[in-house]
Amino acid sequence: MGELAERVFDQIEDLPQEAMDFTAPKTGLSIGKLVVHLAWAECQWIRRVTGEETPAELSTLLQAGKLETIYEPLPTSRSALELITLCRRVQREVTLPSLSPLEDPHAEISIQRGQLPKTVIGVLMHLLWHWTYHSAHIGLIRLQWGSDYVWTQEKDPEAS
Repeated sequence: MGELAERVFDQIEDLPQEAMDFTAPKTGLSIGKLVVHLAWAECQWIRRVTGEETPAELSTLLQAGKLETIYEPLPTSRSALELITLCRRVQREVTLPSLSPLEDPHAEISIQRGQLPKTVIGVLMHLLWHWTYHSAHIGLIRLQWGSDYVWTQEKDPEAS
């Protein structure tokens, strides 16, 4: 999942604010909106696995990415660097510490709202799909904005 996130970060790190806020025609989606949605969703799914609440301050930062408001345009998003930092914060403060102590990835979990994944590994597979799915949206919106993308395979210098 970390690699998929890094690919998204690579897609956006060179973009100016204008590109982050560009709204794809007839969708209401922007790159900035999708990136915060990815971070929000990761927190939501990890919370479903662990039952732990997202820290209040972090939860507030992620509100713009809620599924219920994904198509509502933002007047302006955070910069690419701020969004990358936010996503990495979710990984370091929520995802990794929450999942590290789990011993059985096939353990069944209780999912609210009738969601499909019923095991830890099922949630992780869903998150892999989610990062991949929206990475394609981000690439398309970037093209619609007028910029092509060449993957550089850069890594997070702090990642182990």
